[in-house]
Amino acid sequence: MGHFPLPLRAFVKTHHSMLMARPGLFVSVSLAALEEDEAERGALDDLVAEFSRQTDWWPVSVHHAAGALRYTQYDYFRKWMMKRIAAKKDGPTDTEHDHEFTDWDELYEAVDGFLRNVPQMAGKI
Repeated sequence: MGHFPLPLRAFVKTHHSMLMARPGLFVSVSLAALEEDEAERGALDDLVAEFSRQTDWWPVSVHHAAGALRYTQYDYFRKWMMKRIAAKKDGPTDTEHDHEFTDWDELYEAVDGFLRNVPQMAGKI
């Protein structure tokens, strides 16, 4: 929480030159994308900016997707922790089921918009 997984950071840092050679869309998955408070949502942009500083990869487009609570896939500690966090935000605490929050239409629109603009980005990076 509060950062992107180390394996992702390591991969991007290792391959940042290749990634910077072409347009990139970074899909950031975090339940914080559900927040209505602009300051809290702005923290997601700060996380992506910090990720870019750490890895030297600056995607041309970023999309924040909410993701899901996968209670059925969590170990005991993670399930307990995520249930506590969800309860503080008036989110679902039924740990017998998973809860999907991604707005798939919005994600598809972000990807389609990015792909429509890629030809115009060619040679400008």
